[in-house]
Amino acid sequence: MLCVSKTNRSLSPVAGGGIGKAYAMAFAKEGAKVSLPDIATADHVVKAIQDMGGTAISMKCDVTDEKSVKAMVDATAKQFGTIDILINNAAYFMTVWKGPFWQMAVDEFDKAMAVNVRGSWLCAKAVVPYMQTQKKGEIIHISSNVALTGSPNYIHYVASKAQSSP
Repeated sequence: MLCVSKTNRSLSPVAGGGIGKAYAMAFAKEGAKVSLPDIATADHVVKAIQDMGGTAISMKCDVTDEKSVKAMVDATAKQFGTIDILINNAAYFMTVWKGPFWQMAVDEFDKAMAVNVRGSWLCAKAVVPYMQTQKKGEIIHISSNVALTGSPNYIHYVASKAQSSP
């Protein structure tokens, strides 16, 4: 997830690497203040943004935990004053179990749903009160092409990303 302040553009993605890092760097280049919550550290992205003269913060956040998400959103709003854009980019994918769905453990299925579906909902739920107070805001849910095309042995990932599809 990425939270952005647009007036000074505040943005927040879960963005320690990959596409989240690319979003964060692009918004920072445009002058956004960027919050980078992640289950792992995103300090390297914060440093890269600061090295180019931008403003960014990083904090640990478990998108499956409502208290963790609320604390992250509150800290971002306190630091930047606004949250103008939320990019729901967190995903359980890199270490996702691959195999026939009938051999998948229930915990594996639940983890994909918790991060990819519940996490998006919790993040949106936490930023909406700020956006309502501001009378503006944007929420962007990042999906995956597999939501439209499918992929063998990824039923839990495909189903979880389909919730964000157009």
